[in-house]
Amino acid sequence: MHESTLSVALGFDDFESLEHVVFDRVCAIGRAEAARMLRELDDEIARSVPPGLRMKDRRVKRVLTRFGEVEHKVQRGRTLAATEEV
Repeated sequence: MHESTLSVALGFDDFESLEHVVFDRVCAIGRAEAARMLRELDDEIARSVPPGLRMKDRRVKRVLTRFGEVEHKVQRGRTLAATEEV
């Protein structure tokens, strides 16, 4: 089957349209995987927090990857001394 006939049979006007759809889907998978890996790394870091430090909140960070922008929530720490009232 000719390449343009194949893309039309799959519901695309041409092979370039097929490539764009495949590329977009692969990039979406890459962004999701990068976000998962960043979340796991952040959780691992949070588990190793030294005594006297507690996790305060999460802040949204954006990372530009080859797959596109990945949004990630980074945990932030605060010393217990900083939370005590004077």
